[in-house]
Amino acid sequence: MLSALRRQLSGLSVAALHKIHSAEWIVWEAGAWKASKGGAPTLQVPQQSKDAPSAATQGGEALAMTLVRGASLVLGRAPSCDLSVNDATLSSHHLSFTTTPDGFWTVEDLGSTNGTLLNGARLPARLPRALFDGVDLEAGSVHFTFHTPEGLWARLRRG
Repeated sequence: MLSALRRQLSGLSVAALHKIHSAEWIVWEAGAWKASKGGAPTLQVPQQSKDAPSAATQGGEALAMTLVRGASLVLGRAPSCDLSVNDATLSSHHLSFTTTPDGFWTVEDLGSTNGTLLNGARLPARLPRALFDGVDLEAGSVHFTFHTPEGLWARLRRG
């Protein structure tokens, strides 16, 4: 996905990117995937709607998903999650991303078994923490990076 975005956005300024993709992003970094019992590794992305994140991937590349302001996104192993990832290290409802009334994003561990790390520090359960560009998240053994539009643009420019 990142290489597809890089091709799509080559030659654009950060201001132009902001007009096209003004939302924040979660980048699911490629890595090991431990399928849970009885299933191959799978990812279920919600049907596209005005409140659903958009996502795409190609091969083993990182997967980038836009976050929708004013909406929350629950990530976990359960099919009922907004973003369901069949990875045995994730709890059924592992963590949530939410916007605050002033438009900032937070992440909250929902009492998961294997925990969530924010830049290497374990998040206490049920205590939302602010997100900022470039923060690393590890839910179980699944790795994510949170980006603002400007941060994603900088990452795409680095190649």
